[in-house]
Amino acid sequence: MLDPEAQEEALVARSSTELRELTRGLKGKEVETTHKVRAGDPAGEILAFVEDEKVDMIVMGTHGLTGLNRILSGSVTEKVVRHADRPIFTVKSFGRSLLTTNTNEPLSRQVDPV
Repeated sequence: MLDPEAQEEALVARSSTELRELTRGLKGKEVETTHKVRAGDPAGEILAFVEDEKVDMIVMGTHGLTGLNRILSGSVTEKVVRHADRPIFTVKSFGRSLLTTNTNEPLSRQVDPV
């Protein structure tokens, strides 16, 4: 059995590889993408990354949970929106994956400025 640090390192490495594959289709477009995998509290790590890297704008997906489900599960996006000092766009998933294998289609048709 791997120790917790080794498990975290393996998960970070695997996640980084998957993100690199997801963003490969955006190369050459007029969109600059950056990916970085960090371990820890998701909202806290996103906010720290934004500050460390002097990010101009944050784009985050939402699951669209409401009511009790939202209260019980919390929302990383909501925490980032409340604490970020940068512009944020949230992308509603409407219960569908925001990712597509067809690079001719947009990742989402609905973008809400927050």
